[in-house]
Amino acid sequence: MLKKRFLTMFLAAASLFTLCACAGTPTQESQSEPASEAPSSEAPAVSSEVSEPENWLDALTSEPFAIFDFSEGKDMYGDKTINIIGDSISQGLNSDLFYDYSWAALFKEAIAKKYGTHNIGYVSLLDRTNEAVPGREIHTISFPQGEWERYYVSGNTPGGMSYATHQQGSVLRIEVNRHEGGKDRHINGFYVYYPEGPYRSTITVQVNGQELTVINANRSEVNGCARSEYIALPANCPDDVQIDLIAGDCTDKSVIVSGISYIDDPNALIVNNYSLSGIQLVDIEDTALQNMCKANVVILTLGTNDAGLGADIGIFNSKLDRVKYACQENGSLLIVGNMIWDREADPDYASVYKTALRNAADEAGGYYLDFNFARIRSDKFLEASRPWDVHPTVIGHDLIAQVLCEYLENQG
Repeated sequence: MLKKRFLTMFLAAASLFTLCACAGTPTQESQSEPASEAPSSEAPAVSSEVSEPENWLDALTSEPFAIFDFSEGKDMYGDKTINIIGDSISQGLNSDLFYDYSWAALFKEAIAKKYGTHNIGYVSLLDRTNEAVPGREIHTISFPQGEWERYYVSGNTPGGMSYATHQQGSVLRIEVNRHEGGKDRHINGFYVYYPEGPYRSTITVQVNGQELTVINANRSEVNGCARSEYIALPANCPDDVQIDLIAGDCTDKSVIVSGISYIDDPNALIVNNYSLSGIQLVDIEDTALQNMCKANVVILTLGTNDAGLGADIGIFNSKLDRVKYACQENGSLLIVGNMIWDREADPDYASVYKTALRNAADEAGGYYLDFNFARIRSDKFLEASRPWDVHPTVIGHDLIAQVLCEYLENQG
């Protein structure tokens, strides 16, 4: 069993008023709504009040993290993976461009430096471009044909949300640029995530109008975490990639799509960010939670919404037990990151949730990291103009990634 490590910080810094991450998000396990039109492809500008992240990555050594073991794949699909399971903070809200400025994106840059991998990994289909606390994934989603419903905070799939249709020929379109922002994104292929079962149909996959494969989601056994085989982009594929997922016969059946993973090399290490804005740990069904905990490394950063919305602490602890046992059974290294921000006016705020997170790391033989330590490094960690907002600024995301990497460098 791995030896546990704790980073416990006694903080005297002032804490801003804290609400749940993406307050107002539905707390029920599943909610459907009509799919919206495609968001604007124009990326929001980085706030002029926030400086570009300091390039601490240059000082990071290329030596692998000593406590990480990627000698064999431990993912539910047999891959070598790091799985991040979090809420909107870890998805990247308020970092403007999730794929460049979120703490998870910066952590992926560190992993690329140390392990030579450029896989983007799992990307959510949720878009928040036009929300009060905006953010943009690397792709855009549209629905040029048929009717699709969005199932948000559906806890039975990796990433927690999906789109569903009951109409044959319905098209879910994903558009991505292989050199988004003038940078090589190393997209040579992809995986499609979807649930399979006896009431699911087929999904035809086209890239720029060329049919590449047909996914058969109609199976006798139900599996909410199914994933396609690796789908390589055609030779001489242009930078602008249009992926159309087309529903097959939906007579007494449906098609559900729950995510996509962009891949450079399918045999290399993958960092999957399964985080979702608004989700609580108690929202996630046990099977999906256990499957996401099948990885070489699991980074769990949930708890902010559970604390803010007053989730039942008994259920919260039972979900942490699922995480703990799944990691122990699979041989996964568990890193629990506390992102429940301290309150100066209420030192005991969410103490039962914080204690539960620490205990889970302890009992799993893992590591516990209190990211309030990152918060006290800058008075620009949170947005001063939005005292209700728990989402870090670009500076805050940068500090979270920096503290995480510094901590990992010092272990082993």
